[in-house]
Parts: sequence; C-alpha cells; structure tokens
Amino acid sequence: MRIFISGSKNINNHFSEQVLKLIDNIIKESADIIIGDCFGIDELVQEYLNSAGYRNVTVYVSGAKQKTRHNIGNWEEKHFQLEGKRRTAYSMRLEKDLQMAQDADEGLAIWDGESKGTFINLVNLSVMGKKSRVFLIKENKWINIESIEDLKPYLGKRSEWTKEDINYVLETCGFSDEMIEHLVSLYDYGDYDMSDYVEDRQDVYCYGITDIICQAPIALKEKEALLHFLMKKRNMKSDIYNHVYRALKREAKWKKIKKDVRDMADWAHDDGWSYMWEACEDINEAIKMLDDYLTEYEGDGEFYLFSEWYDTDSFVEKSFGQGLFSSMKEVMDYIDNEIEEDNLNEEYFRVESWKPKDPKHCDYKKTHKYDYYIFDGNVCWFEKMRPEVQDNGNTYYMPVSRMYSSGNIDLNRSVPYRTGDIVKIDCRPFGPPFHAMVLESRELYDCCFPTIIFNIPFTDKWRVTSLKHRRFYKHTEVGSYEAMLSPLYRLRSVSPEEIDEDDEPLKYMSSILGKDENRAEMVWKMWSYYSDSDSDISFEDLKELFECI
Repeated sequence: MRIFISGSKNINNHFSEQVLKLIDNIIKESADIIIGDCFGIDELVQEYLNSAGYRNVTVYVSGAKQKTRHNIGNWEEKHFQLEGKRRTAYSMRLEKDLQMAQDADEGLAIWDGESKGTFINLVNLSVMGKKSRVFLIKENKWINIESIEDLKPYLGKRSEWTKEDINYVLETCGFSDEMIEHLVSLYDYGDYDMSDYVEDRQDVYCYGITDIICQAPIALKEKEALLHFLMKKRNMKSDIYNHVYRALKREAKWKKIKKDVRDMADWAHDDGWSYMWEACEDINEAIKMLDDYLTEYEGDGEFYLFSEWYDTDSFVEKSFGQGLFSSMKEVMDYIDNEIEEDNLNEEYFRVESWKPKDPKHCDYKKTHKYDYYIFDGNVCWFEKMRPEVQDNGNTYYMPVSRMYSSGNIDLNRSVPYRTGDIVKIDCRPFGPPFHAMVLESRELYDCCFPTIIFNIPFTDKWRVTSLKHRRFYKHTEVGSYEAMLSPLYRLRSVSPEEIDEDDEPLKYMSSILGKDENRAEMVWKMWSYYSDSDSDISFEDLKELFECI
C-alpha cells in the first residue's frame, strides 16, 4: 500500500493527536509513504517519520537533486524535470504532485481548507478512483473522499467579480457613467463560466474586460494593476473542480484531464484566464523594458521621438520628428517641457526604442524593440516590434500585435443608446470630438451596430458608419482615417444644454425617426442612392433623403 501524504504549506506548528494516531497506524502497517519536499505539512510529517525511525518513505522533488528543500531522513528521492517553459512556479510542483497521485494507492491530506495544491491533489486522486482521508484543520475532524462529488462542499465561492469590482475597473479605464451603468448591469453570468468565450456575454467577462483594459487611455502601470486586481479574484479550486467534473461526465480520459489540470493551474489553458495572464505578462514586459530605459541616462539605446496628430486642415495624420535621445528619461523630460495646456488632448507622442542587436558587444546595428505611445504625460499604449526581412534584403519592423494599441479587432461591446439618441464621440488625442445621432441599434453584439450618422468633422459631408469601426474622419489619401482609440470609452449622451445650432440637423433627423428601427433601416437602404464613391453625402441630399422617410 502506497500512501500519498500532502497538506497545506502554511501549517508549521504541531499536529493534532488525531493525525498522529493515523500516521502511527500507517507506520504499524509498514505502508510505503510518498511525500513532497515542501515546507509546512511535508516538513512536519517528515520530522515525525524521521523521529520514529521510519524508512519506507520516498521524497518527490521538483527539479534537480541539489534543489531538494527537505529530506530530513535522507530517504530515497525521485526528481522531476519539466521540459518546456512554464508560466508559474506552481506548475513545477504540480508535475511532481500529478506523478505522486498516479503512483499512490490512496491519499492522506492535512488541509486548512484553502490550499489549492492540496485540493487539486484530492481531485486528481478521485479522478483515478483512489480514496483519500482528509483532516480538516479548522473543523478538527476527518472526512472521507471517495468520489469527486465529495469535494464539492469545500470549493468556496466560484471565480467571480462583484459589480463593484467591474464598476471600479470601468471607471479607471475612463468610461462614462452611462456606459458604466449599462455594462455593469450586464454582469450576471448565471450558469456560464466567466472564463469561457460566449458571443453575447463578453462585455465584462475575462476576454472582454481584458480587451477593455489593454486599449484604455490610461498608463500601462494602471493597466497592469487592474489585471492583477481581477486575477486575484480567481478561485482555482472551483475552476479546476468544475472543469474536471464536466470532463468526467463526458467520459474523458485521465491523460486529457491531467493535461487540462496542468494547463489551468499554469494559467495556460485555452480560456479567458489564460488570455488575461498573457496580457498581463506582455504589459509587464513592456513596463520592465520601459523602467530599464528610464533608469539609463546614457544607455546603449536610442530613442526617436515623434509628435503626432490628426491634422484637420490637410486631413492626414501628421508626424513630426522631435529628435534622437540617449535615454527614455530624457524623452519624458522633453515631453514634460513641450506639452502646452491648450493642446493637451489634441496631440500624442510616439517613441521608437532601439537597442543593440548584441548588447555585450559594441554593435552599431540596432534593432527596433518597441513603439510607445504617450498621452497626457503617461505611456498608455505600446507595440512590440518584430523584424521582417524583405525580398530586397532590407529589414522592416512590424508590430507583433496591435492588442495594446488600437486593438487587434474593434472593441465590440453593447451600448445603451438607441435609434434617434444624440451622443458625443470623443477619440482624443487621435481625432477631434463631435456629436452624432444613433441610426440602427438593433444588434447589440454585432460589431457593425449601432450605426451612427454625423457631419464629418471640418467638412460639409455627412456619413453613416458603424460606431465601433471608428471610420469617423476624412483622409485625403485613403478616404477615411480610423482613430486608434475606441469611441466606447467616453461615449455618452449629449445633454440639452450642450445642443447648439450645429446640432439642429441631428435634432431634425431624430424627430423624424422617432425611435423607429424600421425607419432607421430605410435610411440605411436609401443612403447608397445618394452617396458618392466614399459613401458620404451633402446636407442637401441628407434633407431630401429624410423627407422620403
């Protein structure tokens, strides 16, 4: 009989007499004991077994022999080396624990009711049909685990955030009160797992909230803090239990279950928690690089600074080189001196960071590592760059992803606004703010809805486009300029006090539609008849169109 003894690592005082009696019985039966090398219960049990002179013990260790933390009785050791990269230190220990569960005939756990490692050991044993005895330290009693269902009372709350948590995140990201109230009201996932991807439930669940944070107009360190705040709310015990329980119902094999448990514990499963972890790691890497740059007054890097803006006279994006700097601190000092109060929200800065290909040698060749985007004195967005060698032999640097700048896809979240509502669109610093009227709003989770109708800023043309697609501004060369920032962050209703004579056409159209989706659909269908090659129309054509409704 081989018994796998495990327990909470934060227990470092004496055992209950009930536990000692059971261990004494194991010794009397000369059972083989397999145990880990951790502090806490592993160490305490090892001390007791050594004091009893018991030799039928094998210590399982993560890593090489010199990495053993505790083998008090100099017993036989088994070492487990992991191949490939792992995200967390726990994943190293988990590989050892999985093997211990597989090698054992039954389990014995001394548990504080909190330790996820001990709980996962019990799950794995139960999946293989192996029974366990568990001493609950807080209740001072034994329980028997004969099937996975016996663990259900000890899950704790499932992974979830409170509505106050969501409110805090959205407020920090800069959403309007109206959008916050709407998005928070949708946070009721019922029978859904918040880490799953469900098409009509992504507003503020793992995938959706991660995208919201990554693209928000706030400092990178604020984004990292928000992601950490949300990840701390995860109950891994509940997530793994529920996943394994469903897998058993599907009659999944142990090999598949073991892989899933390993991946979930390592934040590497194909789910929303992994998506959030990866985002946090990417942001952390960009911050670390930035912090290194900020501490180097005369480093080995080069930093090219550009001031950039959308020019409403020529209708193109402008980029003006401000100079070459030897450290990021010099860049930030320069920007602090350059920013003026009157154009604080109209201009942003982009920094190209270049480092030597081989920092150990004086290599004149440099590689483009990151583009950082600075707004309102904060580094808010970034793009990690990768080299792509062209057919002509030249190397271009392209973004690995746009997830942390404009987004890989448009931010697709539902909005509370309906046909005829007049709203404010504010994508600064990537384009001027303006007012628009909501046209069609029937499909909340379709990225093409709602559509809006508006006077293209600084032109005499009118346009209908999807709110989420960001094609708001004229571009001399390509027809339409897309702002990098989603309009959803600052989207809000225009109050009666804000309505001026420029908004009279919007009021007129709103009165004609009268919240009627069918009329709004007619406008869309008739629009192509009046529009030019750019799908834009004059105000005269706009009036004629609405007179036909």
